[in-house]
Amino acid sequence: MDDKGERSFHAVLANQSSKVGSDTREPYFRKALIFSVLVSCIVGLIVILWPKIYYNYFDTSITYYEVPRLEVMLRSTEEHDGYCGLKVKITLQLKNKGVLKVVKNATPNINNTITFFLSCLSREDLENNISLSMIQKELEKRINAIMPGAVDKVLIEEILVTSK
Repeated sequence: MDDKGERSFHAVLANQSSKVGSDTREPYFRKALIFSVLVSCIVGLIVILWPKIYYNYFDTSITYYEVPRLEVMLRSTEEHDGYCGLKVKITLQLKNKGVLKVVKNATPNINNTITFFLSCLSREDLENNISLSMIQKELEKRINAIMPGAVDKVLIEEILVTSK
């Protein structure tokens, strides 16, 4: 063979050897490696974060939050011209423990909502059990307007109407 033929032969061999390394298997192995690393990371995150995810979103245990005791002055009517106050202790039944942190952070808004609503009531509005049930439902609706779906029930533990 002549010099020119040898060069072309070596060039063909070099070309073929470079094609062997860049076979279709190499991208497949690279993709498989990347996929397995991603799956491992996702599984690791799920294993690490599962307790937090479970207790915040899937835990169905009922949790209670006591709203600080409130004292409100009731609206006066023609029958009761003097001072008429209301002392109330309210507990909120929450969906789960994950909501508790949100409720604690929103306590000033909750207190304001409850105080505003109760101050619009008169002494006659508190005279029977049916009206107390309606007050509970209205408070539940108003608190859920602040934090949608957080409160299951509003429980009135203590209510005291005072007058002079």
